[in-house]
Amino acid sequence: MLTVRQFRYASDNLAYLIHGDKKAIAVDGGAVGEILSYLGTHGLLLTRVTNTHEHPDHTPGNRQLLEKTGAALLRPMDAAEKKEIPLENEIIEVLHTPGHTFDSVTFHTNGRILTGDTLF
Repeated sequence: MLTVRQFRYASDNLAYLIHGDKKAIAVDGGAVGEILSYLGTHGLLLTRVTNTHEHPDHTPGNRQLLEKTGAALLRPMDAAEKKEIPLENEIIEVLHTPGHTFDSVTFHTNGRILTGDTLF
């Protein structure tokens, strides 16, 4: 079962790590220090960085996370086209949820949804 870990960062935004036993994906990863610390403490490899949408307040940590971990960037619309992101033996469902922005997506796993600014 995948775990979802939430982190708060500037402007009351939320960043998330979705992870299994060995690999993780960062969503809206603005809490760079906390995410890197969590990855190190739990021995996790960050494989992808993605966002619920591409407004600047949701993407500030992308570059640092990509540079420090070697993870790949997965843009929201690319994730929406795939509709699923495999992580270890699990699937993260990706739903295109335009409204706040044309590229807004929602991530669903284990009964939890990560909506970004789709729901305020």
